[in-house]
Amino acid sequence: MHRKFIALIVSTAIAITAFGTAPARAQGEDVAKIIAGLAALALIARAVEKANDDDDDRSDRHVTHNHYNYKRRSTPNPRPLPKAVSNRVLPAECLRRVDNRSGRYRILGRECISNRWGNPDRLPSACAARISTSDGLRRGYRPQCLRNHGYRIVLR
Repeated sequence: MHRKFIALIVSTAIAITAFGTAPARAQGEDVAKIIAGLAALALIARAVEKANDDDDDRSDRHVTHNHYNYKRRSTPNPRPLPKAVSNRVLPAECLRRVDNRSGRYRILGRECISNRWGNPDRLPSACAARISTSDGLRRGYRPQCLRNHGYRIVLR
């Protein structure tokens, strides 16, 4: 819209300046020249307007093409962990708090490890813990010691 307005203003300004330089006489030949000049200005303004409109159309027609046809899975299936890594991942569900007279301790329960992870004898014996409570002797493994030996405790 503003381009049309600017083209109209410019063509009118050029037409008015042409009248100002001409003498005050108006003969048939001069009128024909004025009409031809106005027609030429109208043609130029129309060509400029059309060129601007063509630029707008080209920007609307910009299309990107995707040349890759591949199937997407609805849910990705992660690959299993390598044996060396999966053997060092312990379930966080086995983490227990045990209270006794000396204070509160956190251990990984031996029975839970046996049920959810595998043979607890594969864990380092240096991390084994035996804590006597009012309910009896609790056996398990100290989490910080296991972390120091390269094991991780994660939610599965």
